Amino acid sequence: MTPSLAERARALDPWWFQFEADGETFGGEVPRDTSRTATFFEWVEKLQLPVRTILELGSHEGNHTLQLASHPGVEKVVGLEGRSDNIARANFVKAAFDLPSIEFHEHNLEHFDPADWPRFDAVFCSGLLYHLPNPWELLPKIARLARHCVLVDTLYSEWPRDLVERTAGQWCNEPTGALAGFSERSFLLSFKSIAMLMMEHGLVVHHVTDYGQPRGKHHRILIFAEKTEAVRWKHWRSKAQSTTKETPEEGGDNAAKRALK
Repeated sequence: MTPSLAERARALDPWWFQFEADGETFGGEVPRDTSRTATFFEWVEKLQLPVRTILELGSHEGNHTLQLASHPGVEKVVGLEGRSDNIARANFVKAAFDLPSIEFHEHNLEHFDPADWPRFDAVFCSGLLYHLPNPWELLPKIARLARHCVLVDTLYSEWPRDLVERTAGQWCNEPTGALAGFSERSFLLSFKSIAMLMMEHGLVVHHVTDYGQPRGKHHRILIFAEKTEAVRWKHWRSKAQSTTKETPEEGGDNAAKRALK
């Protein structure tokens, strides 16, 4: 008898997220988050951005990857993940949902070189930045690879007490376990540092969601930003098409405006 999907998934334990394919549940006990990908595509559509290829940094078990690749119009999603066991689970998810448009690669993102990868229409980075000892280096690399937009979801330091390379935040001891980073310490950026790094490298912030303190002692934030060259492209496109049509919003929502004051 052929083993069930759940039985085959148990060979890859321990899982974190719970998945369901063809009416069969497998994986862990944590419900899959869909709010971040929903916000991502809400702003992609609102700004009329042509997002067909997406790079996901820190793809874990493929939870967000699956959602990104399943969205209409998306042709390719590349997920980079540092742990081989997570890659194995992510490839199991890819096969279970039959999504050949997904690729997973094992890569230590503490030593990420954008020169090794082509540019993508968008970069999606959720739950990674606060595990790194050098997050101020990753944000400019993300901006370099993104053709149109970026989503960053991360914990941040509400009361920064350390300054490294003109970047404010605080040093934290990394926990142990499957969800931890590879270094003993990580650097938690302040929100202002994250926003300034984005703007310095050509990213215009359109949307900010501050989740407060959902777990633990640090606040969590989601930022959607558009690449400035994409803003210029949209401006010239709309100008060429018609002088009577409204141009896309450039200022973002009120939350973003207030946060960046």
